[in-house]
Amino acid sequence: MPSAEEYKEQQKITWNRFSGGWKKWDELVMTMLSGTGKVMLAKACLKAGDQVMDMATGTGEPGLTAAALVGSGEVIGVDLAEEMLAVAEEKASARGVTNYRVQVFDGFKRGVRA
Repeated sequence: MPSAEEYKEQQKITWNRFSGGWKKWDELVMTMLSGTGKVMLAKACLKAGDQVMDMATGTGEPGLTAAALVGSGEVIGVDLAEEMLAVAEEKASARGVTNYRVQVFDGFKRGVRA
């Protein structure tokens, strides 16, 4: 059985390796998942000025949609995989979203607080 550290590293490698496929199929996948994202965001009751963290953001949703809802607020999308975050940044830039940023975050580390 792998240690927690080995498992985390394998996950990081895997998600980085598949980031190109996620980018290629992102529009289709996000369309399929949009209903779930809409429900999550509705339940969050976001408003202008809110600060939001999208954990395990991958290619950026629902964080990018949340950025539109919070207006003057800010959304940070965090993920373990740098290459997935690069896709999210590219999407934000293409959409002209300026209140969304990404950060590599290792949620597996004990004692880490975001």
